[in-house]
Amino acid sequence: MSLILSIDTTTDVCSVAISEEANVIVLKEDLEGRNHGSMTTVLVEQAFREAGINKNDLSAIAVSSGPGSYTGLRIGFSVAKGLCYALDTPLIVVDTLLAEVIKYKSNTQKSFQYYCSVIEAREQEVFVGVYDNEDVCVLSPALIDLSQSGWAIDLSNNFADMVVFGNIEKYKNAFAGVSNSVDCIFSPNSVRYLVPIANKKMQNKDFENLAYSKPSYLKDFFVHQAKVSK
Repeated sequence: MSLILSIDTTTDVCSVAISEEANVIVLKEDLEGRNHGSMTTVLVEQAFREAGINKNDLSAIAVSSGPGSYTGLRIGFSVAKGLCYALDTPLIVVDTLLAEVIKYKSNTQKSFQYYCSVIEAREQEVFVGVYDNEDVCVLSPALIDLSQSGWAIDLSNNFADMVVFGNIEKYKNAFAGVSNSVDCIFSPNSVRYLVPIANKKMQNKDFENLAYSKPSYLKDFFVHQAKVSK
């Protein structure tokens, strides 16, 4: 029996889950915005109390590795790695874009050869990754500037029978040239879709080196200048 604590702080949603094998025992989520700094450890403690298990019973801790919010990723990794060090527990990292593929496939009857997972980054930039029907990554997660030419041609020429999906309503027209199937979805991220991936990695003992593991930022940290009231 494998017990895994999974943590996802890549978007506005902060969520944690405790699972046994691939079955979610407890799911705790905060949908109030970017409260990850104050809520992640609170949700972890709530999850353990609700599940009625001891932290030392964990087989591994999984964390969404990005791409996503720079601050959110740092918080998620800090909490996950801190618990791993304290409990002497293995760390598992899960590709955020792959977790979105799992979510998409779990909520649709459609089937495609390729799945292009998209997460909005900033302004005209998006994070993109392509996966086949066996959930194997065939185009590593990358940052695409939609204002630049050529990116759509590269995608459409290399992957036939592909669906493009994500929270990309305002970029729908841009992706219409990439695939005939463009789905704009608005359901929030949930750590529940990390669970099957984490469980598979647990079975394969696909663990991270705690000292060197870090989030997949894919872009430089950007600080918005605060507006000064006059």
